[in-house]
Amino acid sequence: MKELSFDDAFPKFILIELLKYLDLNSILNCGLICKKFYNAMKHESLWKYMNEKYEYDKLVDNKYKNFEISHGINIIKNIINVDKSIKKLYKIKTLYFEHNYVPKQIKYLTNLRSLELNIKNKCKIPKEIKYLEKLQSLGINMPYTKKIPTEIQYLQNLTVLSINMSRIKKIPKELFKLTKLMTLSIKCNIKSISNKIDCLKNLEELFITHSQLKKFPHYLKNLKELFITHSQLKKFPHCNKKINHINLSENKITKIPKCINKYKQLEILDVAGNGIKKIPKITNELKNFSMLFAEENNIKQIPIIKTLEHLNVSYNKIKKIPKKIIKMKNLEYLNVYCNDKIKYVPIDIFKSAKLIFKT
Repeated sequence: MKELSFDDAFPKFILIELLKYLDLNSILNCGLICKKFYNAMKHESLWKYMNEKYEYDKLVDNKYKNFEISHGINIIKNIINVDKSIKKLYKIKTLYFEHNYVPKQIKYLTNLRSLELNIKNKCKIPKEIKYLEKLQSLGINMPYTKKIPTEIQYLQNLTVLSINMSRIKKIPKELFKLTKLMTLSIKCNIKSISNKIDCLKNLEELFITHSQLKKFPHYLKNLKELFITHSQLKKFPHCNKKINHINLSENKITKIPKCINKYKQLEILDVAGNGIKKIPKITNELKNFSMLFAEENNIKQIPIIKTLEHLNVSYNKIKKIPKKIIKMKNLEYLNVYCNDKIKYVPIDIFKSAKLIFKT
């Protein structure tokens, strides 16, 4: 007897009926299992039934304080009026909002601590966002929106801010009044950043990607992680002594300055996809320096850095692997792939049981 496949045994209409027996959180979790469950989860007949059954008044119960609406509200919008219904969510602390626009009624969600806006249509961020004074984390994924409202300055409890708005060319200076920010992520087509960024005294993590930045002259004294990737940087930025992770991949940098030896807390350096010709001599003072990613450059010599555990210099112009590499006792991974001029590999390199060697 031929065994039934999952698709045959559970067609979409049966899955929809099964989902009707679950609560809202469980339904959304089922949508993460696989594509078949996801398609059943977002079916309009299911949400029409759930709306009639619960009337969504239960969203204000204690058990839904951290309720997250994702695809649910995207379907619900065709059944109930989001502008009116959003008021019922006034007790929730976490919200993932995916819709055609951001309603002004969002001002009623004054208990929110975390908000993610995922809007793919062209629309504005309402000024009413200023009423969400308890927000600690805000994510804005709105690629067709051209402006951040100045009212963002009133969100004084923000510690995490993520902006994915490719059409924005300038960050408003009011953003730099958010002095509690510890993490700032920017994916915008900006050409420069105001000097007022130095006012973010508590900033520890800064991520900038897909920008037009050619330089970053700012000094952030508490910064620990600096990521400026897929941009136009020509010069290695100046960092403080607390920095432990620098990622400058996919830029136009041609030189790593010797002053890098001042960054005594540095652990990871990523300069892949630039035009670097030489890695400067790294002193023994960088005791924590363990990972160097320098693939896709114009490097001709493998740097000998005793503290390194991971070294990637693939896709460069290296001609030989020096015998001194055996002095790198901590090295566990070495990648010299696509350095076509390498003809000789020291036999001693294979004596290390822990070394993964790729060529």
